[in-house]
Amino acid sequence: MSVKKYPLCFILLLCTLSAITLSAATSANAAITPKPRIVGGQPSVFGQWPWMIALVKNKGLDNSQGLFCGGSLISLTWVLTAAHCVKKETPGTIHALAHVLDLKNDKGQNLAIKRILIHPKYNIDTRSNDIALVQLQKPVSSAKILPLYTGASLLVNVNATIVGWGALSENDANFGRYPETLYDVTLPVISNSLCKKAYEAGAITDTMLCAGFNDASSDTCSGDSGGPLVIKLNNQWRLAGITSWGIGCAKPGYYGVYTRVSKYIGYISTVMKTNFVAIADVNKDKKVNTLDKNKKDSDLKAVFQTWVKQCWQAKLPCADVNANGIINQSDYQIQNKLISDAFKYWLAVYWQPEVK
Repeated sequence: MSVKKYPLCFILLLCTLSAITLSAATSANAAITPKPRIVGGQPSVFGQWPWMIALVKNKGLDNSQGLFCGGSLISLTWVLTAAHCVKKETPGTIHALAHVLDLKNDKGQNLAIKRILIHPKYNIDTRSNDIALVQLQKPVSSAKILPLYTGASLLVNVNATIVGWGALSENDANFGRYPETLYDVTLPVISNSLCKKAYEAGAITDTMLCAGFNDASSDTCSGDSGGPLVIKLNNQWRLAGITSWGIGCAKPGYYGVYTRVSKYIGYISTVMKTNFVAIADVNKDKKVNTLDKNKKDSDLKAVFQTWVKQCWQAKLPCADVNANGIINQSDYQIQNKLISDAFKYWLAVYWQPEVK
């Protein structure tokens, strides 16, 4: 969407709406899949990775059956994971599980989800910006926090460790066989230039990190998605990557691809420092209730009507929402949907989690 000319407040809104539209893209490349589980690894020891979080479906299944992704505890109430893991989830469809090694037998700590924030420029087609933050309803008890790697080094040839409850082979993944215990494996980080040779042109960007062996003896596989790639710096583990995607599991000539965390330090900090209550309190009465919901709805409808009068009816460039050079009913429908989607997003991320 191209915003040509309009008041600043409206331009900012349209930018937000555009980001929502971008993140809703659907994948056309079935050969490249999310990378959910550990191949060629070893069983972990209880307490070895205390910041490891399991994301589990709320479907009446046990934790082992419901596990669908991993995550890393980066504060007492925030989990960092992959956007593709939670793209179709809501706080009511999943929960987090802390302090577990064996999904079948360890009780751990079950934690309800408060909100899910997916990077506004996440694109499932290009796998870019595959990062999301999940806020928990309450803090993890006796928590160990995983610090982020913030350095400028590309970490080439540095040994990294990946952790997850994923399938131990591609064949296991194909038949739905997954281990109940946590696994880990050490892999070298490789250069992006080498990684680019394995994938199609433009697939690997500077916001991604690749790791693995050319013979693919070890890798992540189906189910490890969202989990951590960590490096040891000054005798302390730091989160450098988020398991994102790849071709198959431990296929020769291909490497695992991870979201490069150091490229998102500002984004992560901004999200965690956001005053969600203030944003939900639209009428500024220091309460979050139905009055705020109604006012937000009214405000967005007013924005739409202003756009109709000042852009669409006047046939100005700002009315060409789909940027095809033609101003017609299609632009009207798209803009109307963008406003509607913006309201739904605000309800899900800001208002609903704060309603008491």
